[in-house]
Amino acid sequence: MANRKFLWTAEEVAVLITHYPIEGQGVSHRLPGRSGEACEQKARLLGLRLVRPGTTTSEIPTANRDIIKLLQDRAEEFERKGAHHKAKQGVVIGRPTNEPYGLLLTGDPHLDDPGCDILEFATTLALARKHKDKVLIANVGDLTNNWIGSLGRLYAHQTTTDDEAIELIKWMLTECEWAWVVLGNHDKWSPLAGLLCQQHEVPYVSHGGVFTIDAPGGRSLVIDCAHTHSGNSMYNASHAQVKRNYRGSRSDIIIGGHTHTGAHTILKNGFSGQVSHCIRLGSFKKYDDYADSKGFVDESLGASVLFTIDPNNDHPLGWIQAWYDIEAGIDYLIRQ
Repeated sequence: MANRKFLWTAEEVAVLITHYPIEGQGVSHRLPGRSGEACEQKARLLGLRLVRPGTTTSEIPTANRDIIKLLQDRAEEFERKGAHHKAKQGVVIGRPTNEPYGLLLTGDPHLDDPGCDILEFATTLALARKHKDKVLIANVGDLTNNWIGSLGRLYAHQTTTDDEAIELIKWMLTECEWAWVVLGNHDKWSPLAGLLCQQHEVPYVSHGGVFTIDAPGGRSLVIDCAHTHSGNSMYNASHAQVKRNYRGSRSDIIIGGHTHTGAHTILKNGFSGQVSHCIRLGSFKKYDDYADSKGFVDESLGASVLFTIDPNNDHPLGWIQAWYDIEAGIDYLIRQ
């Protein structure tokens, strides 16, 4: 037979729960055969606490959700996260006609940096605004330096204040009609750029997304546009974008920025047959102390590239043409 010392009946436990908080070890007189020490030990196991005579303590509600609510909320959060992720991998932009059009993609602006060629950037936006019926414009991210934390010391090397940087972003977002803006790593160091995009109703995605431009009755253009893609090579600055094509991307254009270098590779995936323009865009930040300190040389092909698109052309290469001379590309487009 089990030793009674270790076995408590349901009746004994009920007596302990009812009387221990008031009587403490004195409850033993209500439990024949149980010492005060045994009652104390069992009370600890049950989580019972003594109530001081003459005092009361108001209940403090927990700030935590109960487990059922917590599980429900976690499941709903997962659904929201999944819906957002899937949506930015399939953003659709509709064209009103199947006539040729242009897609102008712009590199990292870093608008508040003294090395930013602000006149070139302003001229590029002005061209997009002037030809907005034929030209879509997008950006690959890093709108400003947005130095934070220990990087805040780099503010000493620029004369533009943080408030002025905000005004520069507002100017950029309102200077033309953006098809989309990607938020880069500098933009994601704070919520500022995203909030300004929301305020000015500019479509934006964090880090990157896949965009499809539909033309009625013509070919759809698929663009994988990210601040950067995974992969690096000392021999080809567009290696990361090439890697996407090799891995089976269905995108006609795979483009990123971030490293302020440049390369343009056209290749065909031998298995899928997909022909892709794989591009690493340069930056409008032309002069960079960090690049100087590392001995980096200028490898940029340009801070912008204009694609002229003919949705009615069935040639795998001829339907997309790339122009680093933006004005020449727009002149060509207008003549179509």
